[in-house]
Amino acid sequence: MRMRPAPSIPVLLAVGLLLFSCVEDGDQVPADAVRVGLLLPFTGEDAAIGTGYERAVLMAVDIINGHGGLGGQPVALITRDTHSDPERALASAQALLDEGVIAIIGPENATVARRILPLLDAQDVPLISPVVSGSDNIVLSADYRWIRLAPSAALLGRTSANHLYDSGVRQISVVYVNEDYNFDYSAALVERFLFRGGLLSASVHIDESSLGYEDQVDELTRSAGRDVVLALPTESAARFVNELFTSGGEDWNWFLSPTLETPVFIQNTYPGVLDGARGVGVDVSQRDMAFARQFEQRFGRMPDDGAWFYYDAVALLAFAIESMAAAGDPPDGASLALAVMEAAKTAGVLVDWNELTQGLDYARDGRKVSYRGLTGPFLLDATGQQMRAPTSVWTIEDGEIVTHE
Repeated sequence: MRMRPAPSIPVLLAVGLLLFSCVEDGDQVPADAVRVGLLLPFTGEDAAIGTGYERAVLMAVDIINGHGGLGGQPVALITRDTHSDPERALASAQALLDEGVIAIIGPENATVARRILPLLDAQDVPLISPVVSGSDNIVLSADYRWIRLAPSAALLGRTSANHLYDSGVRQISVVYVNEDYNFDYSAALVERFLFRGGLLSASVHIDESSLGYEDQVDELTRSAGRDVVLALPTESAARFVNELFTSGGEDWNWFLSPTLETPVFIQNTYPGVLDGARGVGVDVSQRDMAFARQFEQRFGRMPDDGAWFYYDAVALLAFAIESMAAAGDPPDGASLALAVMEAAKTAGVLVDWNELTQGLDYARDGRKVSYRGLTGPFLLDATGQQMRAPTSVWTIEDGEIVTHE
């Protein structure tokens, strides 16, 4: 098993490493640069993850620029802040479009992604979301320009249900919210759990706008089951767990949705309350740990799990752009989204995460590249959604997230 470190205070990056890599407001972009947008939270409640994800992108961009850029042009990474807020993120997305970006990588969650998607679709600019998956409530056509590298909520819900049943649990209660990801996750989990022969003791709906959860705490307390699936956003989940604890409820076996696999959740609950809780998450450790060691050597800390997805997003985009340049095609719109999906397919010269320069040479020679990556191999459906999910079980032990191989 391995410990996952909590986010630490960001260290400063050497100026020399950022040549052409990160362009903030007011910076000059080289006229011939390939402009790629990065939309992440650097302020607001999700600010803790923004810098770590950005650094993974910088690692990939620096390798690409050190090997001649894309199509013979340097890559300019133009970064804007979502401010952890959908409306402000919409303005930041518009700012990236005004800068002439050909694609945007990000954002941090599905709520922000849904808010900016119509704007990007209208401007024919693809969105590559490393850690956001689609919702079954969103109907997408095959030409929708949204690549999602994280597996769907429904897929992880079914996997979680199988884990619960196979571990001997036969009766569960579910606490959920009507937000797309957690709703899809909990609905798929319950459907599969019942199909396997399990029972549902209680289905407790949480309104995120409520000031307190007294009625929902009472409803859960009256249920027969002590195994509880918690499918809530971080803030609501912490409040619910704390209210349940202060009401005298301690004897609960928590099973947590993937959105709660974060130190922020643990840090906002009473000490020890979550010890023994478990969940199923995407396993990003099936590759060797060379990436993590390189990341730590450069930035002074280990990468968060999402960083692995962000590195892969840049690699896939780079191979797509280079392949289109070799064919004389302009890298824009739906054609670019399709080229990204082509780079994720298994047919072609196999390229690993640490072989970006070789892969770019293959693409420049007109050879088809198949990127395996840190989180791959990929299996994207016709709408760009990741359909496979190597998973691992994680638990909370002494206030720390521990992943079991």
